[in-house]
Amino acid sequence: MQTNDRQISELMKSIESGNAQLPDFQRGWVWDDNRIKALIASITSNFPVGAAMFLEYGNANIRFKYRVIECSPSQNVTPSELILDGQQRLTSIYASLYNPNPVNTRTDKGKDIRRFYYIDIDKALDSNVDRVEAIVSVPETRMITSNFGRDVDLDLSTPDKEFEHKMFPLNIILDSSKTFLWMQGFIQYYNNDGEVTQKWMDFQGKIIMAVIQYKMPVILLDKSTPKEAVCQVFENVNTGGVSLTVFELVTAIFAMDDFELRKDWEDRKIKYLNGDLLSIISATDFLTACTLLSTYKKGGTVSCKKKDVLNLTLDEYKMYADSLTSGFVEAEKLLQEERIFSAKDLPYSTQFIPLAVLCTLLADGNQIKVANVKNKIKQWYWCGVFGEMYGGANETRYALDVSGVMDWVANDAKIPRTVQESFFNPTRLLGLQSRLSAAYKGIMALILKSHCQDFISGREMDFTVFKSENIDIHHIFPASYCEKQPKCFIAENVKGILTANKKSAFPLIIKKFEESGYDVSYSILNSANYGVPQKRERVIIVGFRKDLGIKFEFPDVIVSDEEAFTPLSKVIENEVDEKYFFSQRAVDGMMRKRASMNKGRAQDITKPCNTVGAHLAKVSLNSTDPVLLVNERYRRFTPREVARIQSFPESFELVGSEAAQYRALGNAIPPVMFWYVAKTVREKLEKNT
Repeated sequence: MQTNDRQISELMKSIESGNAQLPDFQRGWVWDDNRIKALIASITSNFPVGAAMFLEYGNANIRFKYRVIECSPSQNVTPSELILDGQQRLTSIYASLYNPNPVNTRTDKGKDIRRFYYIDIDKALDSNVDRVEAIVSVPETRMITSNFGRDVDLDLSTPDKEFEHKMFPLNIILDSSKTFLWMQGFIQYYNNDGEVTQKWMDFQGKIIMAVIQYKMPVILLDKSTPKEAVCQVFENVNTGGVSLTVFELVTAIFAMDDFELRKDWEDRKIKYLNGDLLSIISATDFLTACTLLSTYKKGGTVSCKKKDVLNLTLDEYKMYADSLTSGFVEAEKLLQEERIFSAKDLPYSTQFIPLAVLCTLLADGNQIKVANVKNKIKQWYWCGVFGEMYGGANETRYALDVSGVMDWVANDAKIPRTVQESFFNPTRLLGLQSRLSAAYKGIMALILKSHCQDFISGREMDFTVFKSENIDIHHIFPASYCEKQPKCFIAENVKGILTANKKSAFPLIIKKFEESGYDVSYSILNSANYGVPQKRERVIIVGFRKDLGIKFEFPDVIVSDEEAFTPLSKVIENEVDEKYFFSQRAVDGMMRKRASMNKGRAQDITKPCNTVGAHLAKVSLNSTDPVLLVNERYRRFTPREVARIQSFPESFELVGSEAAQYRALGNAIPPVMFWYVAKTVREKLEKNT
């Protein structure tokens, strides 16, 4: 490894010629206009912008496919160096300070734009002006306009216009001959005025020379650097950006043999690995599993560490990828047998990797279907879950478990380490309060497996019931609550509970409450009747302990006349962020399919809103969720609007991501309506106890 400083002019020439290129695993250039201007400001101020890292190219063991940096004209050139770190900065410098063409960048909101960059001579020489303010980007027309193009605020379309506004074009700053010609034109434009000439001399000395002489630290890794070290180095230097995975490196290696690994993976993902559980499997997971399978098949040391994955050959991948895909599918089926139906309920996603490899290996002779074999696999799996074995670095455990379980299955040999070492202290149950823990998810799966019945339908919890009822593992009514015999309880559910399971489910629920010692009353309440700007019907169940002898009557409606309902117009905002509006493409698509659409959901703002759901973050124009049509434009509600529709006060703090806010608000009971219920319950308790 060598470290030295290189002038950016030297670096730009190297990029121009193709001598310095990118490994194909590098992501595309993504810097926006503001970041480019900030970078230019730093360079013209002689501030450090960080080091770059290059890899000397030519090692036969590192055959990465390469590509030229964006904007570089070089073609069919074998590089001598690959840029490992610094791509975004070097590309930005090349595009804005060296390339004669407009820069293809974007706004901070992601809109694609084309820009030329200038520096304001007067502002650059003014010590009281922040250097970023001196950097100006203009459209490829070299004109900044306003009033929908009718007014020209800045015109740099000709050299004379540049001279007039004292705007130096930055894409010639590293070209001394072009800079000299521009200087001549500039001084002549001002008739060789002494002050202008002196200003140019100051600008040339302080700004132009600073850029020409600017040096960037460069770390050079020599040809002998192993692939795993390159991968580790790249991961270390990219901790603040988009993380590079070993998959990108293997993709670049396979590309040298004209094999498109990414396309192969994406095709497998779409065709075979798209199930509820398989969706969690990443490309790197698949390569890790393939390496694990390959090393086992070789008969030597079983391993799937990063260096082993990087040494996976294309022939080995082609040999095992199809059977491994089937192994992942079989692993998903096995997990579903264990009542693990969704990715969020999977105790350890990492344990999926050795499980899939075991299912692949045991596919020979259909061994995975043999009861004794399957039981051993399941025993190993649950020992991994409740022993909480798969929470850290797992490559070594993968290898040990695959070898150990296969020996156990084949020869009834020594019990695998994961089975031997697994231990679950019963007191651990007392601390399982988070649904995110592996043991919590495991216990819930075992409860589902123990012939438990869905509370609404009364059916055993299989995959069909789980999916149709949209079950979540926290949707369990605590029996201990009734055992404690509180004076009363209030429960709520959707209106559909009354007709669930051919109207048999709800009477069963009421019966259970009554058997627990409660006089139970229920009613369908519409939040609009209580001043809430939303037509939301919910079943409210109220129970009082029988010894209290309380006969409950639900609160009278506050507003019975629909004409007096609180309208939606009182809670919506006049101006909202553009992101809440549907694209014209989405609107056009809706109009084409209007005949086959769900019934229109654009709300009449003179009336209460239809029920707001929990999925408004993903609402479409062809969904059952309400949307707004304001000034002939369709949009979704903002989270704050949803909060108002639900009758939450303005002081109610919305936390988390917008998706989480929509979900929480959509699942909530309108607090104003519930206040009337709770108030009535309290009055009954105070009067009778």
